[in-house]
Amino acid sequence: MTAATAGLVSMADIARMTGQSRSTVGNWKARHADFPPPASRTSRGPLYDRSDVEAWLQRTGRLDPKVSAAPASGAGGPRVSTALDRNDAGIGVVLLALRSLATEEQWTSVARLAAAGKGGDVGKLACSVLPSVEGLVDWRTWNGRAAELSGLVNEVASLDETRLPKLVDAMVTRCVLNESDVPHQVPRDLVLIPPSVQRLMTGLLRPSAGDVVYQAGPSLGQTIISVAREVREPKGALYLQESTEREAQLTRISLAAHGLAATVASGDVLQKDAFPELRADKVIGTPPWEPKITGLADVAGDPRWLWGEPGANDSYLAWIQHCLYHLSDGGRAVILLPINALFERGKSAVETRRRIVKAGHLEGVVSLPAGAIPGTTVRGVLLVLVKTPQDWEITMLDMSINPDGSSGPEGVPTQERVAHVLEIYREAAEIAPEGGAGDVIYAGANNFSFATIRDIAAHDFVLDPVRYRWEFGPATDADKMAIHFGELRAQLDTLIKACRDADQEVATLRGVDL
Repeated sequence: MTAATAGLVSMADIARMTGQSRSTVGNWKARHADFPPPASRTSRGPLYDRSDVEAWLQRTGRLDPKVSAAPASGAGGPRVSTALDRNDAGIGVVLLALRSLATEEQWTSVARLAAAGKGGDVGKLACSVLPSVEGLVDWRTWNGRAAELSGLVNEVASLDETRLPKLVDAMVTRCVLNESDVPHQVPRDLVLIPPSVQRLMTGLLRPSAGDVVYQAGPSLGQTIISVAREVREPKGALYLQESTEREAQLTRISLAAHGLAATVASGDVLQKDAFPELRADKVIGTPPWEPKITGLADVAGDPRWLWGEPGANDSYLAWIQHCLYHLSDGGRAVILLPINALFERGKSAVETRRRIVKAGHLEGVVSLPAGAIPGTTVRGVLLVLVKTPQDWEITMLDMSINPDGSSGPEGVPTQERVAHVLEIYREAAEIAPEGGAGDVIYAGANNFSFATIRDIAAHDFVLDPVRYRWEFGPATDADKMAIHFGELRAQLDTLIKACRDADQEVATLRGVDL
């Protein structure tokens, strides 16, 4: 029995749980006095109680979405046990979703059929309750396995019902991870967004009940669920486009478990817009961070390219235009991008950024700390766009810096930090329209600044907030070096991804696996 299955986890296990390196976990242990103490020690190092660790990670906003979202036993309810963990994630998705949506009579029937080993009949009942689960499990393999199937059903029945929607989300994510080309690795078309970053995106989006909301890009519906949770009783229509039909299917299940009705399409957003006539009040952009740059030339003349036809490698700029295109008058969009999207130097990329900025569609930019998106070392950035042009200064906020000017913590931001950032951003929005805001800096917020179009033009329309942090004073040599290093790192990340694509294409042509 491993440490993890025995309820204990090592430092390496915690690193996997968070999508961070082991050294990062070591830094948390050293810097945070409330980090759980070891529950046991072995010759290979300390072991920690998994429940305590998960509770701490949940509290500090560091729990990776691909890890079970169930709380620790001391934090409001039992965890999903290892029995569900050991089985195919598909059956976990179905049983958890079924328990959250079925009537008591239907669930009693599920328990009776499972006890009789009638897996096929369980599957038929599940599909009658939620048609989206069809094909997710080969129920024939469960016929005659009464003890195993009944054990899983009883296990799901014992869970805290209030936690079922989040457990469905966690199991859906696990299902995608298990089906990826590299087991337990995030597929290249999917960005898993931690809850605190979802909260930040939602806060910047400012949703209201009755809004038509459109999520463009793969995220298994998690960001739009966060939006719906914010408005509590969403009355507007919800639209989503995931990359693949499989991801769309799993997204429909997650949404249903949360009691949300939505129109979910699938396919490459840039190649085939599933909702060409849609104009939404709020748009969430979650493009792939490692997109396969193919076929942009095939969409020449597309009506979405109002601010410049994207070049062959300008996928991120194409995504920005796609989101703007789908905004209704007065609408807002928040787009999560890798930092290198703001450095693209091609002529068409610079020109598109120039047009969007000068047209008054960019309200603000929030740079995330390194490690905020688990599973990648690339910094993330949030672009806040508005459809109705504005003529005031652009809010720039750098979360890698604390308000007092000191270096901020890396990794997934805490909910408290997100709340503070949103407070600063909202106060900035009140200051900016007054004009002349560049003459003053928001008191006690040295990670914040305003940038005029002239300021941004002077930096060749590069939109990284770190560029504008020192507009109110001279930048030191260290500051300039930090900017230069950040750009080089972003460029290197882009080159590495291009090399991976080339290696994969060569391997495919040769008929070998990498």
